[in-house]
Amino acid sequence: EAVAGLRQELNLDRPLHERFWIYLSDLAQLELGTSFVTRRPVAPAILTAASATFTYVGWALLLGMAYSLSTAALAYFKGPAFRRGLQAINSAFTGVPSLIVALGIGLVVLGFNLFSFVESSDARNILLASLALAVYPACTLSQILVEESDIVSNKQYVTAARSAGFSERQIYRVVVL
Repeated sequence: EAVAGLRQELNLDRPLHERFWIYLSDLAQLELGTSFVTRRPVAPAILTAASATFTYVGWALLLGMAYSLSTAALAYFKGPAFRRGLQAINSAFTGVPSLIVALGIGLVVLGFNLFSFVESSDARNILLASLALAVYPACTLSQILVEESDIVSNKQYVTAARSAGFSERQIYRVVVL
């Protein structure tokens, strides 16, 4: 009787096409069902977790963009030796599994108390997790920006701009930005 009741509750006693239609209509109404563990609706729990996820992802996006744009600018102005070193660092961080990078960042930051200037422990945790999330995409984007700026800086219109007397800062705006 318990199995039959559960089958009826989960609509498993209906044909597949009806179950799929019920699923789609529930999904359209954001009715995601009830948790087996907590016996509460799933949608509010997902919304609560989504707000935290957006916080972490937002900070990770900001950190990643800041790193990749600043390293692209430094690589453009510092020259080939700096560029090669930066590419090696970025390749190392993208080649190592993210969990190992996150553990390394955590050990360094917590061991040297690098985030002591942040007063709230919640803010420190968000910053640390966002930093760990940002490493792989930031290094990948940095590699792409540096390589593409090398390609663009060798184009004819950049050579023409240099010969016309444009400063490197003016050319940089065209090449990197």
